[in-house]
Formats: sequence, C-alpha cells, structure tokens
Amino acid sequence: MLGRLLGSLLGDRDASTVAALRRRLGMELSATLYCYANRHYIVTSIMTAPWEMMVETGEPTVLPIGTTDAELGQVALHHLAAMVKRRPPSQRDHKLTDWRAYQVSGAASVRSFASRSMSVMLETTPAGISLSARGTHVVEGSPWATGEAAAEPATLGSAIRRVIAEAEAKVT
Repeated sequence: MLGRLLGSLLGDRDASTVAALRRRLGMELSATLYCYANRHYIVTSIMTAPWEMMVETGEPTVLPIGTTDAELGQVALHHLAAMVKRRPPSQRDHKLTDWRAYQVSGAASVRSFASRSMSVMLETTPAGISLSARGTHVVEGSPWATGEAAAEPATLGSAIRRVIAEAEAKVT
C-alpha cells in the first residue's frame, strides 16, 4: 500500500528531475526532514529566493520510522524537486500552531514537537546532497551532524538515518 501511495505521490520525480530543476532554477534546492520521537519522518518542501528566508510550503509527507531507505530517499528527492523559487509571503500573521510539520506530527504541543524532533536540512550541491542535522529546538549554532549523499534514493535514505543517529548520539 505504501508503495502505491509513494508511486502516485512521486510520479516521475527522481534524481534526474532534481538535477534538471537545480540547473533550471540556477540555485541549490532545499527541503527539511523531521524525525519526530523516533516514530515517523515528516518531510517538507521549501519556498525561498536568493537572499530571502526559507519557509516550509505545501503538504508534508509523513512516513513510518520503519520505511525503507529507498522510500525515505525518494520522498526526500520529491520534496527537493518541489522547492518553490519565489519570495516567501510574510509570516507575520502566522502562529506557531500553524506549522504543518507540527500539525501532522500528532504532538501535543509545538514545544513537545520541537523538543522531541531532530531536523535535517537537505540541500543540493554540485556533488550530490548535503545533510545537516540538529535538534529542532536549536535555532542557531553548528549542526550536530553533517553528511553528503548521492542523489540516489537508497543512498540518500541511508545517509539521512546516519546523520540523525550521529546527532542523537551527541545529545545522550
């Protein structure tokens, strides 16, 4: 069932689509992934423009923690390819509780979601995809773990799990 859902969700977006979109937009693509309470992954697309803030956009994808590396990587590639190059609208009227990643997480509060999540920033590079992980509640400072991966679904999914594990190890 998950395979059919992913197939309909992803369509033809794969590594070659990510590379083509990166070239067409003339900028690196970004997406955000959250690992909430070691229960599930929440992957979101980004809206940004050069020298503008990044805003999560669109509907997040929620995957069970036991999803395969290939499925996890394919969803991450899908959200990279869904990045929107446009100046984000003002967030002045938004409340923290409007945060879609929090809403789909099932967390009791934004504070609970932030304190029980690891976030991974994914960004394309000329060599592949860069990953940086930290606690969601950490706003500034160095990432707790970083990595690189090829734009191949299983490799990317494995790298995502690895940087999350490395970041969690620094907490405990």
